[in-house]
Amino acid sequence: MRIDLTVLFLAATLLLSVGSPDPAFAAAPFAGRIAFAQKDVRIAAADGQIQTAAKGDKLFPGQKVITGRQSRAVLRFRDGSILTLGPDGEFAVKQFAFSPQKSGLKKDMKVLSGAFRYISGFAVKRKDVTLRTPVASMGVRGSVVEGVVSENVPNFVNVPQGSAQMSVDGASVNVKGGQSSIGVAGRRPTPPTAVPTEVRAQAIQFIQKELGEDLPPLPELTAEEMKEDAEANRQALALQLTEQPDATGGAPVQPLSPTDDFVPAPTPGQMSRLLDHLERVAQLAGQLFDRVVAQAWAFPLISEAQAAGQEEVLEAVNLLTEAAQLGLLSLPEGATLTGEQRQFLAQAAAAFPQAAAVIQTHVARQLNVSTQTVTTSARQVTAATARNAANQTEVAQVVANAIQAVQTVAATTPTQFTNVIVTTAVQETNAPDATKAAAQISAVAAKADPTIAATAAVSAVNALPAGQQAAAAARIGATTATSAPERAAEVAAAVARQQPTEAAKIGAAITQVATQKKPTTAEQAKAAADVAVAVAQTNPAQAASIGAAIAKIATQATAAKATQEGGDSAAAQAKAAADVAAAVAQGNPTQAAKVAAAVTKATGTANATAVAAAVSTQAGVAQAAKVAAAVAKVAPTQASQIAATVAQSAGEGVNAGAIAAATAQASGAPVADVAAAVAQASNTTAEAVQQQAAQAQTEVTEAVQEAGAAEADANAAEADVNAAATEAETTQAEAATDANEAEQAVDELPVQQNQDQNQDQNEDQQDTFPDPVTPTPDNASAS
Repeated sequence: MRIDLTVLFLAATLLLSVGSPDPAFAAAPFAGRIAFAQKDVRIAAADGQIQTAAKGDKLFPGQKVITGRQSRAVLRFRDGSILTLGPDGEFAVKQFAFSPQKSGLKKDMKVLSGAFRYISGFAVKRKDVTLRTPVASMGVRGSVVEGVVSENVPNFVNVPQGSAQMSVDGASVNVKGGQSSIGVAGRRPTPPTAVPTEVRAQAIQFIQKELGEDLPPLPELTAEEMKEDAEANRQALALQLTEQPDATGGAPVQPLSPTDDFVPAPTPGQMSRLLDHLERVAQLAGQLFDRVVAQAWAFPLISEAQAAGQEEVLEAVNLLTEAAQLGLLSLPEGATLTGEQRQFLAQAAAAFPQAAAVIQTHVARQLNVSTQTVTTSARQVTAATARNAANQTEVAQVVANAIQAVQTVAATTPTQFTNVIVTTAVQETNAPDATKAAAQISAVAAKADPTIAATAAVSAVNALPAGQQAAAAARIGATTATSAPERAAEVAAAVARQQPTEAAKIGAAITQVATQKKPTTAEQAKAAADVAVAVAQTNPAQAASIGAAIAKIATQATAAKATQEGGDSAAAQAKAAADVAAAVAQGNPTQAAKVAAAVTKATGTANATAVAAAVSTQAGVAQAAKVAAAVAKVAPTQASQIAATVAQSAGEGVNAGAIAAATAQASGAPVADVAAAVAQASNTTAEAVQQQAAQAQTEVTEAVQEAGAAEADANAAEADVNAAATEAETTQAEAATDANEAEQAVDELPVQQNQDQNQDQNEDQQDTFPDPVTPTPDNASAS
């Protein structure tokens, strides 16, 4: 049969319009995409138009997803959350707004039929997520929420992880992780403790059958999809809502009622009218339109299949239905069970002995899936922002908000989440200076939550190309410590552990920052000592050079502070040098002599006596002669004073003769002079000291050899120590600038959110979100 091309064109135009998004929706921010479509999955628009759904298709508020028999769909929203819909299902999104910059999310969804599972995504501080069924509504807080919705079957809701508040006709119950509830119209939801274990387990097994335990492999977002997400996420929250038409097209969205049916399914009459219209088009052209051709274009009806599916559900969850019929799901508190109810429970327990194990295994598995989803959403949302950000402030806001919000998300730990967020933000940044961007991102994370500062710094360093990591480590560590000064030692140790060859530079740079933040010279000295011992523990072989570099910075800082306050700068320097050397020697006693010599060499011989005394006190009697000899080797003019001080400080049992002899030989000072000083300090005679020395030749020889090696190491490290100190000053200036710019984004964040909310209120008189608040388990969670 011949069909005129004009007729075909007109017919195709009409039919293709059935599968095209409503033009009103095209201007509205999309809510998400079809991430997986198995067999018969369709999207229905507000005006009744239906299209076959394919992977990557956008889903707009006001549209509905429909699945046929043996079909399944996975929807991924812009916030990275996931909704899986099983066979014979219908799901709709009424409202959706998401802004990672403002840490806000509003989502209003409805499952009209089918098994479903919702998994939270990106962490936000302000959220309003509602999941409805024809009978119940649930406020979702950082959760995995799943259930079964089918005609003639009570609505079953299970929360493997997180929490939800389930409401039916104004009555509510809280459902915590690992609990379930059941909704029946006209009744209060069943308290979780009243849901029989066997009823839960059977319903969970049905959900597993319909949806599977794990998500199917989902595609990564393309560069274009990330750009689309970033542009949509950047819009003001209220603007995202007011742009979305309702089912009639164009009007602002109105609040949902619990029984709102969203978009009606196409009826046989609607399909017939479409075919009749196509026939009339063909007849007007003088041709007989082949109804078979039109039928091939049209979508099959699914009403009969849905009816069959409902029968399957009824049979698969028969315990749920029977429990409802027997009144077990609506028992008053403290009610006595009837004989029939007891008999049912006994029979269910006998028939389903593995019920508790089924639930336990399922909860554990869904926690893993939730963790994976939170991680994936963090990576995808951050990557989309970083790649397409207008400036680094935009990235900083996303990172800071997410780090703060994740503190109460059970599906992950702040450390794991920080690693994902910071690594992704650094790797995906479009900033021209990658090192500066990495330092600022780490600083923002540390400012948002100081407890994860070390993780943020290490993640930022490791996210850079391998060839840039060593050179960037000190700057990133110092910038991070600037934003979290109380965590300076942790940051220094963590970064130095990753870049051991740069340990001295890292320690010096972070000490430069840490001491600047302290109000007194004593606190400066302690901060430097804390950094020194932390870094030296990561690389004991370099303990001497690490201690020397950090002590050099500490003495400069304390001298400046003492001069500024009119104090004794020499005494302040001596204390700082001694504190650093002692702290490093305590953690590395076999390196005590080398540490003492290196610190003395780096900070000046004026500090020799203080350093020798402090180190020998920490290192103990066994190291006393070596410490005295090593320090005297680099400060020979003070040999007698050094030996006397060490003999007095090392503790009971010290061999004063060995100290005197070793010090004299190492420094070239007269033995008699050194012995006399030691004798006076030890309350004995010079002859007794020399006699002890004669009996300790082995100890003396070892001490002198150690002193020679210590001096050689100190001389060899001098250039590196000086370079580290000089570089630390430059790094400190860069870190101060980096951190200041980064912290402005964090400090201004609450103000900026309020300003955005005021703008939103001007555009839409009702603000959807409350004012920003400090995260708590009730108001901060994954989206």
